[in-house]
Amino acid sequence: MNYTIKEDKNKIIIKIEEELLNNENSEALRFLLSESINDGIKNIELDLSNVKATNSSGIAKILFFQKKISEKGGSLKIIDMHPELKKLFHLIGLDNI
Repeated sequence: MNYTIKEDKNKIIIKIEEELLNNENSEALRFLLSESINDGIKNIELDLSNVKATNSSGIAKILFFQKKISEKGGSLKIIDMHPELKKLFHLIGLDNI
């Protein structure tokens, strides 16, 4: 999975540089988020402005880590989303993430 990471004072911003978040690269996202949490990062922002679509695996990873980070007192937020992906999240009731 292609991505960039920007570090800020108390958070990191992960920009996914893929058009599709599928089974293969969502597993890479899982690894990246796990490592970030293990490194003590509590606030993560996902920039999905390049991601046009995802499958259930990508959605599941985002929801799982949102809950996991929240339980540790942190947050996982989506800060930017491609319009096509935004429509999908709206249709399935996840447009408040």
